[in-house]
This record gives sequence, structure tokens and C-alpha cells, in this order.
Amino acid sequence: MKLTTIAPLALARTVLATPFDPPKVKPMVPTVTTFNVSNFQAYSVIEDPKWSLIHFSVSVSTLFAPTFCTSFAITPDSHFIGDFPLKNCTEPRVSFTLTRTEDKGAALEVFHALAPPGPGLSRGTFKIPADWFEEKDGKSEDFVGPQSFFIEDLELLQPIWG
Repeated sequence: MKLTTIAPLALARTVLATPFDPPKVKPMVPTVTTFNVSNFQAYSVIEDPKWSLIHFSVSVSTLFAPTFCTSFAITPDSHFIGDFPLKNCTEPRVSFTLTRTEDKGAALEVFHALAPPGPGLSRGTFKIPADWFEEKDGKSEDFVGPQSFFIEDLELLQPIWG
């Protein structure tokens, strides 16, 4: 009987003598594996100057409503849809670029800052095939591909934690 009363005291002394190292808890960040693009449209306009327009909605998280992305670019030397440098969407943590490729297709990149002014930045790239663009009478070009698609295989450009 005396052993049972001494054992808890000995155990308590051992536990109290050991330095306590609290567990390291990292904040939870929703894991997103795809960006959902919808209502995608792009076309060129034959006016002086010639310019291109792009607009679409993108869902970068299941926690928030889709954000709207739009931009126009002047393309004075071409009647084709041009390149769009980095542009912000209505949600400031989301931005995009559209770059035409040598095969007359394009690469759409969508960037999402995970936690402003956060260290986490993810990027998804979607290769738009050349046959999704159609030249009209040699004077303009329209996007004729599907208006909705997924950008998969996202890449983490900056680590979330140090």
C-alpha cells in the first residue's frame, strides 16, 4: 500500500523536473489543388489603336466567392490577341498573366497570395491550345475554346512557413 502512495509522488517529481517543450503548432491553410476558371473570354478589336480584351472569373478557394479578372492590352503591330502582363483581379490577392506562345496558343498563369502580406504564393498555369483561338477575316481574333476549365497541379512559389 505504501508503494502505491509513493509511486505517484516519484512520478510527479520526475515529470516536474523535465523541462516542458510545448508542441509547435502551425496555422492551418486550406489546401487548394485546382483553380476553377469560368466565363473565360478573350478577343481582339480592330480599331485604331488595335487592342485585346480578356476577362474571366476564377475560384482560388472554396472559402471565398469567385473573383473577377479583366484587362485590356494595346497591340499596335498585330490583329491577334496579345500578351497581358501581370494584372490584379478584384480580389487583390489574386492576379494573372496571359502570354502567347510560339505555337499561337497561350499560357494563362493565375497567382494566389495565401495570406497577405503573406509569405505563401501559389501559381497555376494552364496551356491554352492554338485551336482555341480563331482568326476572323484576317482582321481580328477570338477565343473559341470552352469558357470553363480547371487549372491543376498548382505550384508553391514561396514557402508558407520559414
